[in-house]
Amino acid sequence: MRFAGPKLAALNAGALVAALGLGAGLAGLEPSPASSSPTPTPGAALADATGQRVAIRAYERIVSASTIADQVLVEILPRRRLLAVTAHTHRNSPTPWRYEGLGALEAADDVEAILRLRPDLVVVSNVMESRRVARLREAGATVFDLGPMEGLASLLEDVRALSTLVAVPERGEALAGRLTRRYRNIADGHFVGAGIYLGVVGGQLYGGAAGTNYHDVLAGAGLRDLAADRGLRGWPVLTSEEVLALDPPWVVTNAGQERALCGRPGLEALAACRGGRVVGIDERYLGDPGFGLVEAAELLHERLTGAL
Repeated sequence: MRFAGPKLAALNAGALVAALGLGAGLAGLEPSPASSSPTPTPGAALADATGQRVAIRAYERIVSASTIADQVLVEILPRRRLLAVTAHTHRNSPTPWRYEGLGALEAADDVEAILRLRPDLVVVSNVMESRRVARLREAGATVFDLGPMEGLASLLEDVRALSTLVAVPERGEALAGRLTRRYRNIADGHFVGAGIYLGVVGGQLYGGAAGTNYHDVLAGAGLRDLAADRGLRGWPVLTSEEVLALDPPWVVTNAGQERALCGRPGLEALAACRGGRVVGIDERYLGDPGFGLVEAAELLHERLTGAL
């Protein structure tokens, strides 16, 4: 489970007011390169997903071992404050030029490789073993754990937490505002149909229900998520019989898996397969719990409305 409550609640009252500028909302915020960041209150700290309190300050040697942090930090900070991001982002980002010149961590849990960079802050996302995090801290590294990635809500929380932690809270609020407005404008609150996400891994069918970026992609694009309607959460393993019982009018999957899905025994009877309403979306967007989920929702909405 994600750490209970917003991370920002861990700030003391004085630091919260100073860091967030008396609660500026999402609406109307745009980034300003010339804007100055508030000076963090001495002793101010932010609790990460594990409850570890981390000092709020203008870190200058940041290593990201999180694909979420990769995207957020390169957006809100000058390049000189970043040392490295994940090799996964270097290889799979649809905008790889944004990470040129930054180091690449081949393994997010490679403690020795991280320490060789002499970082003053390491950001992780609940994928590194606790003992490896402990080793980093024992070696003197400051580590902030964002926790699990659970869709748009956790992404926005991470944007705000990271920007507050590195002493540029106003840039985080501006970024969160832009992401929120862009997402809400895709389908403008209107449903265009009902469907589910299905993926095939190791011969098994997986859904992407409530609490995942896949669910948020469907919802943002204007699809009512039938798996979430049934109370499913996370990435449930589904049988062909269970999928047939749902009989979704639309199925969303990773690009290239459309035929494989409808070719599975029994699934050719699905309404989506019969009607040619299985939509494949580029995995670089669909599988991204970061900014890519907004892009995936836009691509999906275009495909849905184009087929109606």
